[in-house]
Amino acid sequence: MKPKLLVVDDDQSVLESLRRLLVSEDYDVLPARDGVEAIAQFRSNPVIDLVVLDLNLGLDDGWEVFKTIAELNPCIPAVVITAMSGQKERATALGVDALIENDSRKGVCIALAT
Repeated sequence: MKPKLLVVDDDQSVLESLRRLLVSEDYDVLPARDGVEAIAQFRSNPVIDLVVLDLNLGLDDGWEVFKTIAELNPCIPAVVITAMSGQKERATALGVDALIENDSRKGVCIALAT
């Protein structure tokens, strides 16, 4: 059985690029374009192995989406992606497993949050 990933990003081109990449690596991908869709996908798919979540979801706050998902399953592994720098402490405090900061001035920084 393929690992199932919930991938959340409001940018359709990013979402589709991530979906294609992950499917090519033999993952089953559930895409979501906003927080409401992400939470609905999470609730209706009891076997999700990993959440990949962009923090900037337009009208939705990615941290609030993560908190809701973590309340539904406190053990769910999560990778958070953001263009905002300085999010490692918050990610660690909330129990995020990995943080990807894409700061155009500094480049991409990948940090284990735990």
